[in-house]
Amino acid sequence: MEESELASLEFISSPEVIAASKELGIRSVIYVTPGASHGDKDSITRVFHTGSFVKEDQVTGSAHTMIAPLFNDLFGKSTLQARQCSPRGGDMKVNLRGNSVLITGSAVTIVEGSLLS
Repeated sequence: MEESELASLEFISSPEVIAASKELGIRSVIYVTPGASHGDKDSITRVFHTGSFVKEDQVTGSAHTMIAPLFNDLFGKSTLQARQCSPRGGDMKVNLRGNSVLITGSAVTIVEGSLLS
């Protein structure tokens, strides 16, 4: 699947999809493709949530903690240049280190707050 195809996906969150997802215990759907045809990117992703008010994560670190070991097993890569091609999108460097995954990249602060004791 090409990045343009992945970028054009629309996740349908109809009542039937939400009900089936809940019944099956599915909370998120991750689409990932190797980035061989995408220049310097090793993986291209989209992450959708079923039955949540947030339909799609723009850049999802937690998904990439699962993708890193998978790509290491499949392609022998412990360091990935990853792109999440959601509408806002983002690039990450994902590094598998034993049982841990280190994710680095740029971020934009959307909300700031503080907790009161």
